[in-house]
Amino acid sequence: MIKLTPEKLVFLFFLVFFIFVPNNDQGYDSYAFLLDARDGQEIVHPHHLLYNVLKYILYLLSTRLGLDAMKVISLVSSVIGAFSLALIFRFIRQRALPEIALTGTMIIGMVFSFWYYSTTVEVNIVSIMFLALTLYYLLNERSDRNSILAFLFLTIGILFHQLLILALIPMLIYDSYRHGFLKRSIRLSMLSLIPGFVIYIIVALAASDNGIAGAYAWLAKYPGLGRWGVVHSGSVIASFGGIAKAVFGGSMLRQALYGGGISLPEILYVVGTMLSLCGMSILFINAAKSMLKKADSILLGVTAFIFLIFAFWWAPQDGGFWFYPVVLILIIVFSSVGNSGFIRNTVYATMIIFALVNITCAFVPASRINNSVSRTGADALAKLALARDDLLVSNMPQIRLALDYHYNVRPRIKSVAYLEDGPKNEMIEKYRSTLSDFEGRVIIFENEIHPESHRRFLFGRFSKKEYTETYRPFLSSLVAVDSIRVYGEWVAIYELEKDDEPE
Repeated sequence: MIKLTPEKLVFLFFLVFFIFVPNNDQGYDSYAFLLDARDGQEIVHPHHLLYNVLKYILYLLSTRLGLDAMKVISLVSSVIGAFSLALIFRFIRQRALPEIALTGTMIIGMVFSFWYYSTTVEVNIVSIMFLALTLYYLLNERSDRNSILAFLFLTIGILFHQLLILALIPMLIYDSYRHGFLKRSIRLSMLSLIPGFVIYIIVALAASDNGIAGAYAWLAKYPGLGRWGVVHSGSVIASFGGIAKAVFGGSMLRQALYGGGISLPEILYVVGTMLSLCGMSILFINAAKSMLKKADSILLGVTAFIFLIFAFWWAPQDGGFWFYPVVLILIIVFSSVGNSGFIRNTVYATMIIFALVNITCAFVPASRINNSVSRTGADALAKLALARDDLLVSNMPQIRLALDYHYNVRPRIKSVAYLEDGPKNEMIEKYRSTLSDFEGRVIIFENEIHPESHRRFLFGRFSKKEYTETYRPFLSSLVAVDSIRVYGEWVAIYELEKDDEPE
């Protein structure tokens, strides 16, 4: 008979929770992963090499069994997420009281991004699992075996998501500090890192027809696109938005702040988020007092800081990159709770409020298909019988991908946000000509003409006013054909009547 240990109970609780509260609001990356698998594209990818292979295998297995690949791969993510939380629970339990470890793990599992990536076709939950495995063995009993296992899991994690390479240096330094021999740590780490590096190089060379230069271009794919890694004046504000998305999801918060009016549920939501943030702040201050006294906490803190700096530089508006430092910081916080009754009570109260806020205002709404921008947008376009030769004008490309996945229709897509480089006026005139001369139907979403102010990433090049001015000549030719809810607001869907020439 299988003995139900506390770790197994944590695993079973979260697995059941993730299954019964699924994510039906999957985003751009999820659909992109699935469509690449369907079309046999990007089977290997420089930034998540093994994940794309795993996803492709799971996609083929699902379709051959007649199952929805999105649900199957999301279920695999749920298993990985539940296992990660069981591992985090064991890690904290070795450093704090069992009830604190359980409560802290509950809070980490109720972080929006943890739930989201555990119920989604995404790579981040896999890399968190390997990061947790690495930390568990690295910070466990000192031995060559544990060091080898730690660097082995880190290497596998890097092959699943290149982002984990950020953890290599602090973990190498910690291991050498702990054992007192840098050469030993380098030697043991190389047992895994060298084979991992060789795999990367072989795959890069195989993926390119241009030798070493082509392999380098393949490995540096994202930086070459030039859309990430740019710090600007709005990065700080964008970072607050990214952290809010990582912790709370952001949908209800956006609705409360930008919906043009606030209802009682939204007031209660804001109060709940503020109370839970106050509780977390108290716990963070408590952890900060003792963090410098523990080598384990210093390692976690330095690693969290590196991930934090990377998130701020690379894509401050993206909650996925803030997911890593948030989880690491919370592990530090709950590993540092001592015998203070006030601090323990703060942990319990924070967990109750935080779980209530996120479950009722983030998880449950996202589990409803009719709240999904991707699904409702795709369904609306399908009802309009949009075809492959038609044009979708929208700054929400996830809708086009959802339409392709669920209805096997992939129209062209345009947006002011994605105009090519060049003089603004010339690009706008060329864009207007494209819309005017397009032979197929042109469907335009209202929030492309009047984009929401809080979606700051849309305004890296064009202002909100410039969006509206770009479409002004066509306003009299737009006919409303449907509408969907986006961030709590109704957004009209227009069709451009071609009989009328733009003014």
